[in-house]
Amino acid sequence: MPVTHDASKALWRGLEPILCVGDDGDFRPGIIRWLEEIRTEVLDSEEHVLNMVAIHAQGMTYGTQSSVFETGIDDKLSLNMVMFRHDYAGIAAVVDVVKSMDKAVTALTMFVRNLRSAAGDHSGKTQEIADRIRESAYADLDLLFRDRLANFDESQDPVMYSNAWLDEVHRLLLTMGRDYLSQSPVPVFEEHESGRFSKKNLQSRLMCKGVGGMDRNFSLLDDGWIPV
Repeated sequence: MPVTHDASKALWRGLEPILCVGDDGDFRPGIIRWLEEIRTEVLDSEEHVLNMVAIHAQGMTYGTQSSVFETGIDDKLSLNMVMFRHDYAGIAAVVDVVKSMDKAVTALTMFVRNLRSAAGDHSGKTQEIADRIRESAYADLDLLFRDRLANFDESQDPVMYSNAWLDEVHRLLLTMGRDYLSQSPVPVFEEHESGRFSKKNLQSRLMCKGVGGMDRNFSLLDDGWIPV
């Protein structure tokens, strides 16, 4: 069945149902299927004016019994025409990067929560601050993802391009974690084998799964990926 986009998310965070064909059928939006048909059947050429297409999504969501307006979406995303070809390997790479990014942002918010817990903060504001960090992370990642998506075409190797993309995500979230750590009241930050958190020992790692199938960990104290 077609999947409704979550209006609380940017369009690039919900690309899987827009671009992917499932085992139970092709439920991509009609305009996407039409664009694939134009490229592969109507124009029958790899070189034509429709190299780039802007998807513009507009809509709104309703609350109880569809009687109350909740929120709306008005978002535009530029993609190369090759992304509408259902068998293009780059689509799986894009979906994998978005999922990995979501996991890394979640890990960053957990790091913030654990850091505040280690500092003895039980004021009840931890969740509020973690949510603020999450929103800030997605806002900072927004331009990167839009630019990367717009430049993802057949000239790029999907694995190499996606891994370079993940490296950029890593550096950005690492900077955010360090910035927050520098403002934290926790005086010492080091790994603790037991996995428990105290004021002097705190372990927090962000994880991304590489497109090539390799799990990648990076600590907020590391400058690079650590394969595991």
